[in-house]
Amino acid sequence: MSDLTRLSISQIKYYKSLQQKKYRNQYKSFLIEGEKMVREIAFDANSNLKLKHILAENDFLKENPKLMNRHDCISVSGRDLEKISSLSTSSRVIMELEIPEYDENIDELSEEVNIYFESIRDPGNLGTIIRTADWFGINKVICSPDSVDAFNPKVIQSSMGSIARVKVLYVEAAEILKIASKDKQFENIATLLEGVNLDSFTFPEKGIIYFGNESKGLSSIIQKDCQKAITIPRSQKQKGPESLNLSISAGIILREMYRQEFIRNES
Repeated sequence: MSDLTRLSISQIKYYKSLQQKKYRNQYKSFLIEGEKMVREIAFDANSNLKLKHILAENDFLKENPKLMNRHDCISVSGRDLEKISSLSTSSRVIMELEIPEYDENIDELSEEVNIYFESIRDPGNLGTIIRTADWFGINKVICSPDSVDAFNPKVIQSSMGSIARVKVLYVEAAEILKIASKDKQFENIATLLEGVNLDSFTFPEKGIIYFGNESKGLSSIIQKDCQKAITIPRSQKQKGPESLNLSISAGIILREMYRQEFIRNES
């Protein structure tokens, strides 16, 4: 087992700085905390992420010897981990990873159905969406450039290990909306309260489903260029909330899209 390393003041300052977007972008690094996520990502053959090193308490490293064999592991004290943790209760392990540079090839988006989120602000929502997309076999989530950063600590925690398998791309909606003008089979689909009932809607084989901001919904700029609109039917028994949570709405729609794809493949 490696000797205990005491983190310097500058090292602690560096790791703590990665809680902020500007420093994550500057150093091209971010942190993941939590034993389950660290183990999952460290041994995930399908991960899109490059691991730099792992900071962990000695007890954790003793319990996970395979980590020592495969990755650069540094034994540190629980007190030092607490100093750099973004959690209210710090974990026994934190790992540093490189921020990946994904290829934003618009042409590749034209061959399947993708999901797009306009001005998503809540990191918990984005993290849950990433996790849900992963569950249904969707390997990319597209956001407008003004959306929350995918490597925000709260996004990471909500996404669990799915952040390693789902690419988050930041692309202007105008770049994707114009695909439909070149390919008549490609459909831009808005999610609106007054859209077609999801239960009677047939998803195309290629297109984009657009979801709006948590409070303002989908902008008129996107709506006007969408060929179709869908909505999730609500109970008629009593008056309920005005809208659903964004991540829940996405989950319901992805479930129906997955169901239809499954039926097509089975027939």
